[in-house]
Amino acid sequence: LVRRCTPEAGLLAGGALALAGLGINLYILIQWIDVRWIARLREPFHYVPLAVAGSTLLVLGVQIVFGAFFLSILADDYKYGETDGKSE
Repeated sequence: LVRRCTPEAGLLAGGALALAGLGINLYILIQWIDVRWIARLREPFHYVPLAVAGSTLLVLGVQIVFGAFFLSILADDYKYGETDGKSE
């Protein structure tokens, strides 16, 4: 797993998910700010499932980016060996 996951792949996958989540949340915000929002007060929870999906995608994308960088640090330790300050 450490060898296959690169920071670039994690950045692309996580960035795509985060951008998708951000796009969904921006769509909801634009709909909420719309001048016809008073007519939508009859269904106040209409966008809740969409907001949950967008927020989940956003958080998942950020977690994947951070996880990819963490795995790249582990891969460097695995590849070059841990250094404990002692010279051989």
